[in-house]
Amino acid sequence: MRTAGAPSEGLSGMDCPNNPQQGSRPPRRTGSIRRKAGRVSLATIAVAAIVPTGLSANPRGGTSRAGAASSSLAVGEPSRALSARPTSRQTPDAFRPGVVLVGFRAGVTGGQRYAVEHAAGAASASFLGPSIRPVPRRSTTSSRTFISPLKLTVPSSQELAIVNRLRQSPSVAYAEPDYLMHASATPNDPSFPLQWGSSNIGQPIASQGADEKVGAPAPGTPGADDRALAAWGVSTGSRSIVIGEADTRIDYNHPDLAANVWSNPGGIGGCAAGTHGYNIVASSCNPMDDDTAYGGHGSHVAGIMGAVGNNGAGVAGMNWQTTILPVKWLDSSASGSTSGLISALQWFVAAKQAGVNIRVVNDSATFFGTAYSQALSEEIDVLGTNNILFVTAAGNTG
Repeated sequence: MRTAGAPSEGLSGMDCPNNPQQGSRPPRRTGSIRRKAGRVSLATIAVAAIVPTGLSANPRGGTSRAGAASSSLAVGEPSRALSARPTSRQTPDAFRPGVVLVGFRAGVTGGQRYAVEHAAGAASASFLGPSIRPVPRRSTTSSRTFISPLKLTVPSSQELAIVNRLRQSPSVAYAEPDYLMHASATPNDPSFPLQWGSSNIGQPIASQGADEKVGAPAPGTPGADDRALAAWGVSTGSRSIVIGEADTRIDYNHPDLAANVWSNPGGIGGCAAGTHGYNIVASSCNPMDDDTAYGGHGSHVAGIMGAVGNNGAGVAGMNWQTTILPVKWLDSSASGSTSGLISALQWFVAAKQAGVNIRVVNDSATFFGTAYSQALSEEIDVLGTNNILFVTAAGNTG
């Protein structure tokens, strides 16, 4: 379903049968398959531009990751317990039913790709994400020029058998299930005096374990924070720096976010002027936050990175001035899959190639407990080739 301002081309290259980077295919009379056309923690993206190194994340001293998770802060939300899907429950075999991702080796022809699709018994096939300009690659197993992974629709319950069969093909560089991922952290504090992660003066801090339960508060250790106050003495950010946020979307009308949200000048990704990003889930240009699981996960994360600072309202983001470009790939339950994230990342690459100064992309979904994805790894390499730093959450399990 498309909303007003949804693209008819550009990013809708996901629906284009003749994506120039991927080639075209002759029509079939029967059995036709439709075509559609560097890694660090969440804290890094919030502070990379302005905060010195040597941070201490544990509120009582040390470097506890559980303490780091507790520093997440909401934008204008009442104080409440941190909430996130416990990442320790994620299992390596959790994947989207009926979907397989395939990458091809260098020199594979269109005919050979179609043969692989046929051998997999695929009902449909689609390349992920919008078309982007050719990107030189470092991989020795697949094409030296990046080609988006092919997503095959296959019979449910046969995914692993089909993956194993495809891996035997000399044309295939990799084949894998479409692994599931979940949002990793939900911020919870409404005002800067409670932001001990940025200004720890020994105020009471509630503890939190891997089970996401919040314990009784205990005094913090003064100075055990991210040194934001010192960093802000050097810089409070710049709106010329664009941060891509891959999440559940954001509330771009929020008074503590609106001034720092990217606005499309018109035509980027095929979206109209005045729109604020993209929605991979709905194939629309409306990235308004619809998360019901955690009360606006993407908006909370955006507040950590770039809530407007020194405006007498709400909280202060790590960057008082910045530009946040949201792309939604997690659904309203804050869950998604590898193919959705790859499509989101490719949207950012296409926007960068169209002139948007995206320097960093933050993804706050956890990879903890999820099997390795070569398809996603190659997409992240493409971001690096386009001078975009990729940042992901480390999980909430301590």
